[in-house]
Amino acid sequence: MTVNDSNVCKGDTISITCSADAKPEVHTYQLFENDTVPDSDPSGVWTRTMLAQGDITYRCVAINIVGSSDKNVTVTV
Repeated sequence: MTVNDSNVCKGDTISITCSADAKPEVHTYQLFENDTVPDSDPSGVWTRTMLAQGDITYRCVAINIVGSSDKNVTVTV
């Protein structure tokens, strides 16, 4: 999981990319923002505009038919 910048200003836009080397291949990536309901995407790429100040924890979950794996990153606004 990569974020283009982990210290940003309110109003900035960030790019979040989730990827995994998995066999069988990942069919879905889910992105949680502070453990809210996930946003799913097969490509694993999201953009977010930072609207609130504070620390925001993003958790990426890579899912294939065998199971899942996750990783966290924190962004400070």
